[in-house]
Amino acid sequence: MTNTADRGRDLVVFIDLLVDDLSLTSDEELVAGAIEQYGSLRAALGDLDAEIEAAISSAGKERLAKARANIVDDAEKNRSARSIDPTEVQKQLADFVASHKTFAKMTLAARNGKGSAQNDILSALTDLCELRQLNESTPLPDFGSVPKAEYILKHLGIETPDDIDVEAIARHLGARVRYDQLSQCEARIVGDQDAAIITIDRSVSLQRQRFSICHELGHWIYHRGQLLSCQADDIELPSADSNNLERAADRFASELLMPSYLFAPIAESLGPPSMRVIQKLSEVFRTSKTATAIRLVEINQRPLCLVNHSKNGRRWFARSKTVASRWTPNYELRSENTAFGMIFGKSPSALPPRSVSASAWFDRRDASRFNVIEDSLRIAPSEVMTLLAFKEQKEFLAYSE
Repeated sequence: MTNTADRGRDLVVFIDLLVDDLSLTSDEELVAGAIEQYGSLRAALGDLDAEIEAAISSAGKERLAKARANIVDDAEKNRSARSIDPTEVQKQLADFVASHKTFAKMTLAARNGKGSAQNDILSALTDLCELRQLNESTPLPDFGSVPKAEYILKHLGIETPDDIDVEAIARHLGARVRYDQLSQCEARIVGDQDAAIITIDRSVSLQRQRFSICHELGHWIYHRGQLLSCQADDIELPSADSNNLERAADRFASELLMPSYLFAPIAESLGPPSMRVIQKLSEVFRTSKTATAIRLVEINQRPLCLVNHSKNGRRWFARSKTVASRWTPNYELRSENTAFGMIFGKSPSALPPRSVSASAWFDRRDASRFNVIEDSLRIAPSEVMTLLAFKEQKEFLAYSE
């Protein structure tokens, strides 16, 4: 069996010979030769397509392996590097600010809590000084018309959910990932021109860490050279109160962690949308139930609505594209809702899905014409997420047109 390099060289030689033959051989002779060798023209082209796809995938996997090797090398350098004195940080920061052209290319985004702790500020400035010493540069890729997250994943040869190594992806894009105990900031990115350091609070869950890394990468891709501040509650949630910059970063994170070319076929293989399917998908893609549920609803052609309630009422909701904007779930829960008992009563955190009138969830005159499959799950104390699937799909879609 030939190795990757040999196969690549054979492919180049084959293409060169093919180009030479085109000037000497008629179309009829080329087709006849291909059929004689492969049995059919489709088989001949299929082999060539497969070879090209294999070469592209192999090159992508080599890029991913290189990024992983760089992470190991970064860790070794960090262990031997001296700590930067606070006085030196202040001096370098003054020089940095004094250089207007350099300052204009700085990137800073952080999800803040109630305030900014002195240690967090000092560590962010230390990151900035380190970036200046590293003198690295990774310009933005030329994405063309391909969606940015999908371009990055396919460029790295990612073919399964297990391949989605967010630290390696970040390193490939010029951003190093660190984990620290952050006092008032859940995650941040500090960038100097075309290099960056992403710092993640090590105390949050693995799923939250992965989403935070990809969220900050979204800022790195879309908002490089900007100074941003965003709240911790912005992450993952489809809130109308979130600004457009945060929504763009969240969309990028969702598409990077759960790309449609992997997510959609796996989701479809698990059956109709349900909390059981959401749970399984969150395990496969190593994402939170909330982020997974939102992604499942937003890419689905079925009429679905996802709503989150607390004791204070509706916190957020999301709809599939097939549900018109006039279908807005009630702000307050009703006693007949399964979620009501999970928040205000003694119901267990999960119950089997059940069919109820859509009027129990939507305050509309025409809601009683339809039924929904109500599937609720308590995801935190006094917080319940409910998936609503319109039972009469064809009738509802026809009515909504």
